Amino acid sequence: MENIKKGLLSLVAFVMIMLVATMSVSAEEISVANTDDLAQKLADAAAGDTLILADGTYSTDLTVDKDITIKGTSTDGTIINGSVILNTEGIEVTLDTLTVTDSATIIDVKATSTLNVNNAKVIYAGYNGTFAANDSDGIWLEKTANGSTVNVVGSTVVAKYAIWVYGEENKVSIDDSTINGWAAIDISNGNGASTTAKNNSVTVNNSDIIGTNVYNGPTDAYGVIVVGGQSNLTLEITESTVKNEFTVGNNSLDVILFSGAYQTSEETEISIVNSELINNDTTTNSAVISYDTEEIQNGANIVTLYETTVTSENDLVYDMTGDYITFTVDLLGVQSSTPLPTNSVIPENVLDPGNIEGYTFEGWYLDADFTIPFDPSVALDADTTIYAKLTEIVEEPEDPTEPTDPVEEPTDPVEEPTDPVEEPTEPSEPVIENPSTLDNISVFMILGAISVIGLAVATVVLKKKHN
Repeated sequence: MENIKKGLLSLVAFVMIMLVATMSVSAEEISVANTDDLAQKLADAAAGDTLILADGTYSTDLTVDKDITIKGTSTDGTIINGSVILNTEGIEVTLDTLTVTDSATIIDVKATSTLNVNNAKVIYAGYNGTFAANDSDGIWLEKTANGSTVNVVGSTVVAKYAIWVYGEENKVSIDDSTINGWAAIDISNGNGASTTAKNNSVTVNNSDIIGTNVYNGPTDAYGVIVVGGQSNLTLEITESTVKNEFTVGNNSLDVILFSGAYQTSEETEISIVNSELINNDTTTNSAVISYDTEEIQNGANIVTLYETTVTSENDLVYDMTGDYITFTVDLLGVQSSTPLPTNSVIPENVLDPGNIEGYTFEGWYLDADFTIPFDPSVALDADTTIYAKLTEIVEEPEDPTEPTDPVEEPTDPVEEPTDPVEEPTEPSEPVIENPSTLDNISVFMILGAISVIGLAVATVVLKKKHN
């Protein structure tokens, strides 16, 4: 029996070694020297491989249909002069330490997938400091790619629509990056859509989001961040700068624009924390935050500014279609504000303080001394600040000197056994192992042998493929 166990352990160990060997075979680093080499090796690569590109210009469009990492030697020295297209569901594509440039859509996500852009540049080929002549997209999430994930880390994206979230159920994360465009981040479902796009999520951290104006005529106007046709969008901006810049013309460019050119957005939440919002537009019709229709203004689209600096060259922070109030919430002396239509009842999501660790929430008050309770059912017709009454939770420390419950001593003595313990006798017949146990072991051995044979065959096939 002991020999059988040892044999099984050895078999398991061998299977694990074969698995590791197979995985290492299927995830290779493949050197690429030129354009022809790139096209061929991308076609031949297995899922999980990494293509290592030497410095140089690779003039080709790439259609990617498998998990792959395409990594350059240096961000500025390794250049893919062409578009990258993701057209297969469920794949994960990583572009690392290189530049991708094209005069049309640069990275086109056509199917539900994951795109990682790390330490890279995605730049419109004709960029000359303005976006006057092109109509390009930097990273475009098409509607056929609903449910995709895009992660941009340590990178630069420059295009007229730098990142366009065109579908729904997408997750976009921007970290430690610079995003520059006429619409640096465009979260809209197209002006011909018949329904809103639902449940998109965009997070921006430690990044610069820059809008540069375009001069195609006297009516051009847009926003650095555009929201259009959205439902239940969440946009979180933390420790970042969002600003507009003007190099040509005199057209309007809001910093954050809820646009009425699409289906009316509703119940979107934008949270801006420890950041800067800068409006360098001197025209009279631009703003830091703009709601350009009354329906949008009344659609529970909330923008909350938390420890955020706001500056505007024309002194216009909020551009609303009608009368509005500024509603401010004070939590432990830190205030956040949001604009709301005049005579509106405060939405529940604005009044939710969340879980504040170490404190118990005891209600909202109209004064810092907590003497005048706030009634959320009353419509507000003037700027209002409410204060959260929070009581610190103080846990009583345990007193080490407190006596613990004494351990009760048993009262009844333990009775000594009267009958002597019988010594076991040697069996007269040999012990027969449980046949069912042996049967199971035999099955496991057969299955293990089959697994080893299958893995060996797979390894040979993969090696031949790569050779």
